[in-house]
Amino acid sequence: MNRKKKTFADIFNGIVFLIGLILSPLTWWNDLFVNVPLAYLFAQAIARVYQGLFVYAFVFGYWLTNVLGFLLMHHSTSQYVKTQDTRHPILKFVFTSLGYTLLIILLAHLKFIASPLAYLRQFQSK
Repeated sequence: MNRKKKTFADIFNGIVFLIGLILSPLTWWNDLFVNVPLAYLFAQAIARVYQGLFVYAFVFGYWLTNVLGFLLMHHSTSQYVKTQDTRHPILKFVFTSLGYTLLIILLAHLKFIASPLAYLRQFQSK
């Protein structure tokens, strides 16, 4: 009975770790296919309330997905790793997230990405 519970916990922690890895900036493909689309959807929801917050919500949503990924990975492995190792890839996380954040701000400033609601409002006002 105890082994079944442990096996279920191991499988659950493995799934949580995998979700965290997908959300974290530790993989090269996750930003393009996961984090940026999730941040965009988050920003769209915020922009429905107030359009001026779209870019800020986009950046916040992007950072939120990265931080959530690291937290899920940490939580899923904390019971297996009992050491106080301080050599986490935090610098890689910060610089990767900062780089993509600057890219999102630049693309929004150049009007390459924008909320579709802004385009709808342009046509409604004409």
